[in-house]
Amino acid sequence: LGSATITAASVDEGSTDNCGIASIVVSTTTFTCADVGIHEVTLTVTDLSGNIAQCTSTVEVLDLIPPTIEAPSLDSIIADMSGNAILPDYIAGVVATDNCESASPLVVVQSPIPGATLGVGNTTVTFMTADSSGNIGEATAILTVFDSSVTLTPTPTFTQTPSDSETPTVTPTTDYDVAPDPADGVINVLDLLEWYGRIEEGSPTEILFDFSRFWQ
Repeated sequence: LGSATITAASVDEGSTDNCGIASIVVSTTTFTCADVGIHEVTLTVTDLSGNIAQCTSTVEVLDLIPPTIEAPSLDSIIADMSGNAILPDYIAGVVATDNCESASPLVVVQSPIPGATLGVGNTTVTFMTADSSGNIGEATAILTVFDSSVTLTPTPTFTQTPSDSETPTVTPTTDYDVAPDPADGVINVLDLLEWYGRIEEGSPTEILFDFSRFWQ
């Protein structure tokens, strides 16, 4: 937990002695979070002859450090058919700490409150907490609400990277017949049937042709 220290010079307003001062001390020099508030300390001044003089001073111990708060990561949600979504309760995922208090007494609030109705789009969700000294810490996170027509697809975990050493090769298929290129550039069914009849015997009931054109 936090602490603070003072020295005699912190409360001495200018002690003097006609023969010289041997020492100036203050009764309390260290304060902790348990000491937050007003305290009375004693300043003791001793001269070179051993004479002692004392006075009291008031020290106020303050805690001015706000709590540290970390917002959780918010997953996107999908609106219902009416275009609305209910804001979940994310308070359990908030991490809050303070210099003067353990995490358990810190009460975290969420705004908008859990159960609030949200529309499609981005909403800033704010998380706040305060310590016993009134210092406030806050953090924000963005929650995205998608329209009901949007499907949230998880990111695939499998990635395939081709090897640089592998060079793709193309092997042309040779188990087919190539028809001659007509002079007029027009291919009709009669030409194909006539050509097919010259290279194949018989009369097939079904003939499939694959058309490809090459430029040289």
